[in-house]
Amino acid sequence: MMIRNHLCIITIYFSFLIHSTLASPRLHFCRHDQRDALLEFRNEFPTAESFPSSWNKSSDCCFWEGVKCDDQSGQVISLDLSGKSLKGSLKTNSSLFKLQYLRDLSLRVCNLQGEIPSSLGNLSRLTQVDLSFNQLVGEIPISIGNLNQLRYLKLKYNRLRGEIPSSLGNLSHLTLVELPDNQLVGEIPISIGNLKELRIIWLADNKLCELFLENNKFEGTIPDVFVNATKLVSLDVSHNNLEGKFPKSLINCKYLRFVNVEGNLIKDRFPSWLGSLPSLQVLILRSNEFYGPLYHDHMYIGFQSLRVIDISDNDFTGTLPHYYFLNWRAMTTSTEESEEEYMENFGYYSRMYQSMEMVNKGVETTFERIRKDFISIDFSGNRIYGKIPESISFMKGLRLLNLSGNAFTGGIPQALANLTNLETLDLSSNKLSGQIPQDLGNLSFLSYMNFSHNFLQGPVPRSTQFQRQKCSSFLDNPGLYGFEEICQESHFPSSPTSHQSEELSEAEEKMFSWIAAAIAFGPGLFCGLVMGHIFTSHNQEWFTEKFGPRKIRVVTSAR
Repeated sequence: MMIRNHLCIITIYFSFLIHSTLASPRLHFCRHDQRDALLEFRNEFPTAESFPSSWNKSSDCCFWEGVKCDDQSGQVISLDLSGKSLKGSLKTNSSLFKLQYLRDLSLRVCNLQGEIPSSLGNLSRLTQVDLSFNQLVGEIPISIGNLNQLRYLKLKYNRLRGEIPSSLGNLSHLTLVELPDNQLVGEIPISIGNLKELRIIWLADNKLCELFLENNKFEGTIPDVFVNATKLVSLDVSHNNLEGKFPKSLINCKYLRFVNVEGNLIKDRFPSWLGSLPSLQVLILRSNEFYGPLYHDHMYIGFQSLRVIDISDNDFTGTLPHYYFLNWRAMTTSTEESEEEYMENFGYYSRMYQSMEMVNKGVETTFERIRKDFISIDFSGNRIYGKIPESISFMKGLRLLNLSGNAFTGGIPQALANLTNLETLDLSSNKLSGQIPQDLGNLSFLSYMNFSHNFLQGPVPRSTQFQRQKCSSFLDNPGLYGFEEICQESHFPSSPTSHQSEELSEAEEKMFSWIAAAIAFGPGLFCGLVMGHIFTSHNQEWFTEKFGPRKIRVVTSAR
């Protein structure tokens, strides 16, 4: 009886379920007003065929390519048309702005033109805006300051002009601003200091959490407003026209990992206090107007996490104590990293790789990604003097060491031979004396070295690494010898430069060619006379019979 009751209940349940399924109309997730707005937006562009084929009235817009809807309300919350060639502009009254529940908007690499309409500020639920890699012009609209939920703002690689609107300081949730490679001008607004969630500020060539503003034309100073930016991890304002002091409030940014102010007019002393930041991995101050000593008494020398430092082409002076590099711990260990492991930042939506420029093996090199095991020191182009610190020999992970263009004296430390991972060594244009340590020839990874323009003496090591170097790597060391095979000539104090040698070589080659021509001329003339005699003599008929008549053919080429 009990079993029958259970079976009866189960039967009734499934009957009800089947009836409900058949009786209920099909559920439409997409709201009609949202679908119509999207189709109207499509028709605003001259190349509507660039939109996905799934965009049509007969299908549910929540299943269209690039569209996501809220599961409950059916409102469109995400629109991603990245890589679609729209070839048009965003209109002020665009139907796009009817999507009031939109959270994510990505129109990167869409060949968009014209200005960013101020109506964008009406989409108050936006958390991410990505309009990068287009041809947008005009100014960044002030109305963006109305997007109080915004976390990510990406406008890089456009043609935007004008100043950064101070209204960005209203966006309390903003963690990433990417504005590099535009034509922005003016000063960086002080209101950026209000952004406590900011992690990356990218202003180069024009990074807040990350502030990226590189490769623009910003002027004025970097505002000293980072007291509350405790989550900042990246600061890149390279290649602008910024001047004044280096912002000391960065000392509050305990998570800061990447700092790049290359190619500005910053005039300040070396920010040794950055050594107290436990996470700092990359410090690039090159090509500014920094000055003064790198070290002074009672100064703590930290940089425990630093992997890359480039302070080249400034006006640093003074000496370095023998223990200067002793506490640079990240450089003292050699780590085996896979090729995929690069310095990077993780955001809510994407992974960002750090990039930089640096002289590597004598060539200006752009690193689109920085390997974690690329440990490097570049102090070149300053006025540092005294002996090279012996503590540099503890940097077991070092791959690049460039101390060229200074005034270092004394000998090359023998202990440099302990740097078993070293690939590049540039000590040129100093006042170094003594011999080149023979043990440097045992560094199997050392592929580039330069000792030119010093006062070195004695023999050049005869290892394979040394024999593969250019002759110019040893020039202008009057007492240095033993690199005849490298330069392919005997080395005398009055020996010509490499350029002169090339000219001499060319002259000798021409002389040899003339001598060879003269030697060949005699027999050739004799043969010619004999053949001419045969041809014009009574044997002409025999010659013609044997070889047949010949016609002369002239070949010309169009130029």
